[in-house]
Amino acid sequence: MSSPGLKGVTRKMGRLEVTVSVEDHQSHLQLVGYLDGSADLRELVGVVRGRVSIDLEGVTFVNSLGIRSWTRLLRQLKSDGATVILQRCSEAMVMQLNMIRDARAPVESFFCPYACGRCGLRAPLCIEVEPNRPGLARGAAPEAACPTCQSLMTFDEMPERYLVFLLDPPS
Repeated sequence: MSSPGLKGVTRKMGRLEVTVSVEDHQSHLQLVGYLDGSADLRELVGVVRGRVSIDLEGVTFVNSLGIRSWTRLLRQLKSDGATVILQRCSEAMVMQLNMIRDARAPVESFFCPYACGRCGLRAPLCIEVEPNRPGLARGAAPEAACPTCQSLMTFDEMPERYLVFLLDPPS
């Protein structure tokens, strides 16, 4: 798995699937499934390099052993000189990012729970950080239209609790 131009190679690590794409000095990881003790992310060290973007939308469960493997991976990538960017962080990952500073890296986008008072839809919506940075810095989730009825949805969590990972970024 360490060839110079990997395109979409998928590895099964217990209950986690990791798809790796590497080209030149850019790597992309997509994680899907359970980030638990069966996921040995050390296998990725030395494979990914340069700017490493990690898509976390598919992570549905994280436990303490999984977060330990995750933090070890982040530490190793950073010590190897990689720039790590997190994309489309699932609600399960956001909860971990909020609790454990060592689990963090810069976040480009993440999922937030929203609810529609009109039609009753509850759905996670993907929020881009940069265009919403001023509001997020104040602890305010952006407004969102309901994909079903187009009414204004409300953020279905306490912003001061859910957005900690943005308000208290990694050093």
